[in-house]
Amino acid sequence: MEVKAGTSADVSIRALRGSGGLKYPDEGWGKAPELPWFDTPRSGFLPAFEQFWNSWACLRKDILLVICGSATSWIVKKVLRSRGGLHNRVTRQMPIRPFTLAECAQYADYKRLGFDRRQVLECYMAFGGVAYYWSLLEEGKSAAQNFDTLFFGETAELRMEFENVFRCEMKYAPDDYSFSAGEKEKLLRRIELFRSATGTSKGILPTLVTTSGLKRNANAAMITNVVTLDDLFRG
Repeated sequence: MEVKAGTSADVSIRALRGSGGLKYPDEGWGKAPELPWFDTPRSGFLPAFEQFWNSWACLRKDILLVICGSATSWIVKKVLRSRGGLHNRVTRQMPIRPFTLAECAQYADYKRLGFDRRQVLECYMAFGGVAYYWSLLEEGKSAAQNFDTLFFGETAELRMEFENVFRCEMKYAPDDYSFSAGEKEKLLRRIELFRSATGTSKGILPTLVTTSGLKRNANAAMITNVVTLDDLFRG
C-alpha cells in the first residue's frame, strides 16, 4: 500500500523526516525524536500520525518506530494512555532514568576521570544523574576545573543552560510571587494532613522559596518565612 502524496499520512511522514528523525519506510526503521513538539495547536498532526500508523505502517513487518521526547507527559497521555487511534499500539516501553549516584561513580571510572568520592558527589550535586552532562566531563581535570570549563568560560558548553532549558521547561516569575486563594486552601489541607499523620502539636511555620519575593496579600498572611534565590546564593 502506497502513501499518496498530499494525504495526511504523507504530511505526517514528511514532517517527521524533516526533523532528521523518522526515516522513510524503505529504510526499515524509524526514530521520532521530540515527537510532542510536532503536535502544536491546530496542526492536525496527531490524527495524521494515527492515520499513517493504522492505515499503512502497522501492516508492515519491517518497520520499527521509536517514539521519544522530553515532554513525557504528552507521550503518556497521547500514546501510552491513548483512547483514540493509538490505543494499545505500544509494543514495548523503554523508560530511561537518570543515573543513580553509584552509576555516576561507575561512569566516572569508565571515562577514567580519576575522581574520588568527594568529586563524584560534587558533580552529582551539580548535574544530577543526567548522562549528557556527565559526558562533557574531561579526563585530566578535577571536578572544579571541569565546572570552570563548562559553566564560566566565554564559550562554555553549559553557560546558557538555565536560559535555554530550564526557563523554557518551567514557569519562571521575575516579579514577586502572588499567593492565590486556591494555593492557600491547598496548603491548609496539607498542614492538617501532616498534623493528622504525625500527631504533632507543635507550631508549623510555612516557608516559601521563590525567585524574587512574595507579594503580600490576604492569602499570603499565613506564610511565615520567605526565601529568595538571592538568599540561597548569599554567603
